[in-house]
Amino acid sequence: MSPHRSLCAGQAAVDYLLVLALVALALSIGADSPIQRLVEAIAEHYRRFTWAISLP
Repeated sequence: MSPHRSLCAGQAAVDYLLVLALVALALSIGADSPIQRLVEAIAEHYRRFTWAISLP
């Protein structure tokens, strides 16, 4: 294996990590972001679940 090939071996992982970070950033910015709506939906369902199991 040549030295140049070993230096480039991790380049794809860095590229994928950068793209994943940009996608996560795009989903989390804004007042009504998809991530915020997901967290709110999970919290609402958890509140309903705990209410339902607290019934006699």
